[in-house]
Amino acid sequence: MHCHLLVTGTRIEPFLDPIGESPIANRPLLDWQREVIAACGLELREASEDPVGPCLVMADDLFVTRGLLAAFRQALETAPRDRACALRVEASAQLLQAAPLQDLALEPDDPEHASALLPLWYLPPGHRGPPPDLADCHPVPVCPREKLLRIPVPEHYFGRPEMLLPLTKQAAVRLSHWSHLLAANRLAWALEFLDLPRWRLWLMGLWAVLRAVVPTRSRLMRSASRIGAGCEIHPTAVIEGSILEPGVKVGPFAVVRFSRVGEGAWIQDHGKVTLSVLGAKTLVSAGSTVNYCLTYDQASASQILMQLSVLGRRSITTGGGFMMDMRFDDDVQVLHQGVVQSAGTRFLGCAIGHETILGTGFWLAPGRAIPNGAVVVRDPAQVVRRVPGAVPPGTVLVPRDGGLVPLHPPEDDS
Repeated sequence: MHCHLLVTGTRIEPFLDPIGESPIANRPLLDWQREVIAACGLELREASEDPVGPCLVMADDLFVTRGLLAAFRQALETAPRDRACALRVEASAQLLQAAPLQDLALEPDDPEHASALLPLWYLPPGHRGPPPDLADCHPVPVCPREKLLRIPVPEHYFGRPEMLLPLTKQAAVRLSHWSHLLAANRLAWALEFLDLPRWRLWLMGLWAVLRAVVPTRSRLMRSASRIGAGCEIHPTAVIEGSILEPGVKVGPFAVVRFSRVGEGAWIQDHGKVTLSVLGAKTLVSAGSTVNYCLTYDQASASQILMQLSVLGRRSITTGGGFMMDMRFDDDVQVLHQGVVQSAGTRFLGCAIGHETILGTGFWLAPGRAIPNGAVVVRDPAQVVRRVPGAVPPGTVLVPRDGGLVPLHPPEDDS
């Protein structure tokens, strides 16, 4: 059987790249789709060809794992072969978490699970042309196997007593917003380990124990990391449960946990990277912290703390700027498809377009996206450019209209 990619024209703001070029664990989405389709014994056809049944059709903005596509094919064995069918994911916490800002008709079963039709079709023999609307198809249910990690958190801070982290080999995310790139990259990173055969996991675990010598938790996590050729890691750096591609440099006292670091990236002294995917030649400046983020190639993360954010290609953030990443009163609001909408979470950072520079001395509200090529700087009126040559000792100076002036002007003796 063959599989077609249905052209959707999706372009994620602010980056606006063709959807197939979106980075998933440092590979284009289209490469992931090709690999998954081939691994399931299907032949990929050009997206421009009209589908002729029997075949599968997948939207070109759908990130789907090999496990879910294989489960869908297996479920088709009991589905009607003379009707168009569509994938229905059922009872999935992962689906619920990734669903905000996707065009999905969710049917919540309980607070942790949800069901929805996704744009993956089976077209029967004799069908020619685009697939029908999802609502007109016979639903083929797949209930993904998920392991829910429950992480206790302060309820007064997070708004709930625990955070759920679904781990699964059977997942799908429709990519239409930059926050979906964060979700898809988290799934793809986990698949680096979850998708391995059980025997290989046992061998990796045994090898980690042997390398650790004294098998403490930290030594086991470092031994389980995959370090590419030519990496330079300072002896004081901490690397745990991560994948470092060739040529990565990690400076003194830097920390990398549960992340993928792209080829030639540089994490400087005391830099910290956790649950993130860094593109090739990304720079994390000294003392900067990057948590649960995605960077395109050659991005520079230099602000003190960056969380739940996406940096575009060759973008720059500076140490004195701050991208906020949460609201205490309500869900973060984002502009999506021209409409201000809820992101479905109180926790979300910002997206910085390709070739964009964020200067120093300002705060960016959570959920905001800066377009490609922008240079964002502080109002020049708030920057001191003129400094008096001499003042009496103890004079209090304040910035005003680009200069430093006495807070209390000298009294006129006349």
